Amino acid sequence: SRLTRSEQQQVKELIERVISRVNLSDAIRRLQLTHLRYAPGKERELLQQVYDLMEAIDPAEKAYAQNRQEKRDARVREVRQKADEALARKDVKKAVFAYRRLAREHSPSAQTLLEIGKSFAAVYEEEYALEFYDLALKEDPQHAEANTLAAFAYLKLRRVDKAEEHLKLALASGQDELRNQLTLAQFYADARYWDKAHEAVRKVLETDPEHQVGKKLLARIEKKVYLPETFLEQEEPAPKRESSLLRRLTRR
Repeated sequence: SRLTRSEQQQVKELIERVISRVNLSDAIRRLQLTHLRYAPGKERELLQQVYDLMEAIDPAEKAYAQNRQEKRDARVREVRQKADEALARKDVKKAVFAYRRLAREHSPSAQTLLEIGKSFAAVYEEEYALEFYDLALKEDPQHAEANTLAAFAYLKLRRVDKAEEHLKLALASGQDELRNQLTLAQFYADARYWDKAHEAVRKVLETDPEHQVGKKLLARIEKKVYLPETFLEQEEPAPKRESSLLRRLTRR
């Protein structure tokens, strides 16, 4: 049935309200798209305008998002360059300030945060390295390399419990499982937890009986372990020292 005059007026007012809302929307304003125009009796023209607008929005949104990403990436590079230069000058305080600003304002990827942590580890600033490894792990809790490097930073700080926790997370990720198992064995050997080291390296050799690094590590462990069943009860962990594996991981 045909609309009454009153209903036609209600439809006209409703369309005008909807068009006004659309024209004031963030998408139209941000993307600088043509506003909708409406005149009673020209509904077909309005319908075509809506079709045209919908076709324009998707590519405009993509172009806008790409432009924002490019500006963000350029800003991240600028801030990181300044931080890198400060760290190269051994101005750790300024570097920390710049890197923290980068993490706070630009939401860098887990890999970028990991690389920042490595930069601090390379100059023996383990506490700051851990800060950025932790941020990387908030972005990607299963990141095997971040967990491994966090483990060795904790080991260097004699936080054996935290080191073990992160190495087990690296193992659980399933990424390069053999290497992570070997790293776990090396970690236990460095901490002089000989029975755990022995168990871990045997798992490596069960997977690859000819693994040369695993064989050498097993020989080292067997020379050090005298009472493997009671070692942890009778011996204290090793005094503070830096392993060759730790140096390779934290300085690369």
